[in-house]
Amino acid sequence: MSEKHALVKAFEKFSEKHEFKPGDLVTWKPGMKNRTVPKLGEPAVVVEVLAEPILSEHPNDRAHFPGSPYYREPRDIKLGVIDDRNDDFTVFHFDSRRFELYVD
Repeated sequence: MSEKHALVKAFEKFSEKHEFKPGDLVTWKPGMKNRTVPKLGEPAVVVEVLAEPILSEHPNDRAHFPGSPYYREPRDIKLGVIDDRNDDFTVFHFDSRRFELYVD
């Protein structure tokens, strides 16, 4: 597969829109994982879909720097995962474009 073709396919996958709702199980789209959690292939539960995405404004947040891949990434969904270190339920903000419905 040519590099251009791979880029176009990745862009198309990234651009696929999913309408999530609280309680849905989701997982990373192929090739879209840019965080350590949830683990690849493992589900996360949708806790909340935000009406307005959050963009980093805090100077200590690594997403604040223009050279960061997280710079101005719209975090529009809150996902819950079980922390494998202590089995606690933890909620994180993500860019929903990187996720699809989880199929067991």
